[in-house]
Amino acid sequence: MRRKHGDFLGGLYEFPSGVVESGETLKESLYREVMEETRLQVAGVESYLGFFNYLSRGGHNTRQFNFLVSVGDFPCISLTEHDAFIWAHTSDLDRLRISEAVRKVIGHPALSKVMTGTPPGETSGPAESPQSG
Repeated sequence: MRRKHGDFLGGLYEFPSGVVESGETLKESLYREVMEETRLQVAGVESYLGFFNYLSRGGHNTRQFNFLVSVGDFPCISLTEHDAFIWAHTSDLDRLRISEAVRKVIGHPALSKVMTGTPPGETSGPAESPQSG
């Protein structure tokens, strides 16, 4: 998903992410954040892909945990905090503005086992889909 231009790190592609709220488990936070940012319902966690650290907008040290998930059937993605998303293959990454940390996660061996094909609702290869927030 692409961060909105003018936002912190605007124009950068990233994964859905967010803060674990008080009283919430990491898994509950994962399910909630994916739903809030994409309207996709996580059906299950397939693999843990590791973590990376970064500085937040406020300059705080932050740790992001990354997972490969499966999702239920969906008619479309509805973005709430981003202005576009892209279905991409690893061969497309050189043309995208992504952090080295995200690039490293995408290179995780668990992702090489993911079946590739045409994403739901798409008729051909990688395509960027603008969305209003």
